[in-house]
Amino acid sequence: MDSDLRRARSHCRPLLISTRMRRAKLVLGIAALIIAMVFGAMVPSGFATAYETELSSTNQYQLEQHHTTAALAALDAEQTHNDGPATEGNWGGVDWTYNTRSKVLSIAPKKDATLVDNDGPFLTADDAELATKMDMRTVRFMHKVTITDASQLAYMFEGACSLNVVENLWRIQLSEISATQPLDLTSMFAYTAELHTDFARWKIGNRRIIAREMFRGSHANTFEYFHLPWGNIEDAYYMFAEMPNLLYIDFDSQLSESNFGVRNAEGMFYGCTALEQVIWNMSASNMINMNEMFKYCFSLLSVDFLSTQGSQQQSMTGMFEGCHHLQEVNFQDLPITPASMQVGSMFLDDNDVRAMTMSIATLRYLYDQNYHNPYDPSWALPCMDNAESLWTAKGQSRSWKQWMEDTALEDTEILTFTRVL
Repeated sequence: MDSDLRRARSHCRPLLISTRMRRAKLVLGIAALIIAMVFGAMVPSGFATAYETELSSTNQYQLEQHHTTAALAALDAEQTHNDGPATEGNWGGVDWTYNTRSKVLSIAPKKDATLVDNDGPFLTADDAELATKMDMRTVRFMHKVTITDASQLAYMFEGACSLNVVENLWRIQLSEISATQPLDLTSMFAYTAELHTDFARWKIGNRRIIAREMFRGSHANTFEYFHLPWGNIEDAYYMFAEMPNLLYIDFDSQLSESNFGVRNAEGMFYGCTALEQVIWNMSASNMINMNEMFKYCFSLLSVDFLSTQGSQQQSMTGMFEGCHHLQEVNFQDLPITPASMQVGSMFLDDNDVRAMTMSIATLRYLYDQNYHNPYDPSWALPCMDNAESLWTAKGQSRSWKQWMEDTALEDTEILTFTRVL
């Protein structure tokens, strides 16, 4: 077996699950582990809540990762991977070739092609194809490839753990797909290496994009030159989750349009443990779900929702939970006031926050949410476990309660509150 392939396999996570049956088994396996953990341990009920409370968010995240990895490893054990990489093949009518020396895979190497009969994600038909998927470093679309179903690109490069470059995405043709049908790019680049690609010339038009877990687990460290079509993205569920190298993202520097079409941003940056700063300088007026958006981003220092102008968001549960180093949050352009808003655990374990910018209406709403149940605060504001914590604004230092009760302040007034250390 090629030594490079051995090294690739030894470092790749076992995430090459080639059929929907395997995905279903994965879900069932994880569910079984969780059920066993919750119900199997003989813990007296009176101690259960206390135990869960004491479990740190860091350990909780590691525990979740352990269970997920164990379930995936058990499934992958069924694959022997004894074959070397395949050097040619056909995927639903589209030829491809692979050079084991250059690690370059060429799609449609000789002529234009149409993808019609694919019966599963790319390079998952057998062990030899899986070996190719794990070994390849560059993918080139040499000629036009016309897809005939909006879901044919989902999971295409998932688990290609050595893949660094995908060239000529613009050669993927969408002319056979209805413009009203969402383009499904679910997990398309999940668990790849330090990836680089460019969407700039890809003629997507006004099609909506499903980007669920699109880059989850990828080792890419920036999206500065990807030219992602943000205005088309409707579903960003765990889109960038668990990317270990992502340090910084500034949406404003990448936008050709000012509006982000996303409705679902749940877990969008979940578990990006190296992420330090997010600047969100674009409108997201349709955004509804922001649950766990930055959960377990242990290195996150600041989030600035500039120009967000959100008005439909309904849930921010656990949004910053476990962000131990979070220092600054700007909610100036993200009003948080509707009665339907869920904000439980939004700042759980976030006692390092030093500055918050928000309207008085937002402050009053978040404070009120903490005290629906005085024995179980919802952690909708940071430092709620310390009633003596003071916050300075307008030259005065007060507790959250004192600021909230000041009737001289108008709901529309926006202040930056700095914590007294």
